[in-house]
Amino acid sequence: TGLKVENNERKNKQQRKKADTILKEELIKINAQNNFSNRENSPAQNSKYSNMLFCDYMLEWLENEKYRVEKTTFIGYERTVKGRIYKYFKEKNIKLIDLRAGDIQSFISYCYNQRLKGTTICHYTSNMRKALKYAVILEIIPSNPFDKVEPVKKEQFIPNYYTDQELIDLIEVVKNEK
Repeated sequence: TGLKVENNERKNKQQRKKADTILKEELIKINAQNNFSNRENSPAQNSKYSNMLFCDYMLEWLENEKYRVEKTTFIGYERTVKGRIYKYFKEKNIKLIDLRAGDIQSFISYCYNQRLKGTTICHYTSNMRKALKYAVILEIIPSNPFDKVEPVKKEQFIPNYYTDQELIDLIEVVKNEK
């Protein structure tokens, strides 16, 4: 072809990315046309999950994660799941197989209305995404509703440093404490 191998690889990556984008867009259109729901074709219809609330599933997922992650990670997961996630979805009374992207987006909006930062909301949504991914793997639901949710943006952390004078004052205070 006369082209360098590097150029072919770059073009191939670009073409694959473009094809992936087109495929995702087409799948979204098809799902919208079919009014797709996790209830349809769900193996959960005749199992213990058929009437399980999403918030209760989150507790079950959390129990499974206990032995798969470090203790400190689990404590963080537990705090987020048993806190806002459980309370919000318990009040909404949404079943796992009925959970839609709109329900998740409503939760995200609720968190913003509670004046939570994007980074904190990312922790919540990350746990929910993992739990729903696990439900897909177990074939409880056919797809993850998070695939249709826009990612939450994290705020950039900007540290606040001491000025030279503040540092000198701090050192003086510490010296005088002894």
